Amino acid sequence: MTAPIEPPPELSHDVPLALRVAAGLCAAVGILSVVGALAVSVPLVTDAPRTWLPLGVNLTAALLMCLAAVFVWKRRRLGVYLIVVAWTLPNLVNLAYGHSLRGPSLLMVLALITLATNWHQLH
Repeated sequence: MTAPIEPPPELSHDVPLALRVAAGLCAAVGILSVVGALAVSVPLVTDAPRTWLPLGVNLTAALLMCLAAVFVWKRRRLGVYLIVVAWTLPNLVNLAYGHSLRGPSLLMVLALITLATNWHQLH
């Protein structure tokens, strides 16, 4: 006789679909922001120290989004706070230069909405 085939046990540390989507959105925003920051800022950089600041700030914000994706995947609330900091940091520099505030990208807003609705699943 053959033994019945049992399905494999479910892992308790599986990431819910909503958090996977939010982490993917964060990663997409981070990667696209790195590419965008390099494509836009590098040709404008000169030897003056103030021209390096926007490049550094935009790359930092982009890397914060990638880091937020990792924390969201690990189900940590810190990921949400990193998304907010990644949006705030470039806006502080814009205000320092006398420019207007810039709204977050659509993907960033979608990630925040997804995380806000699934806040109870984050630790």
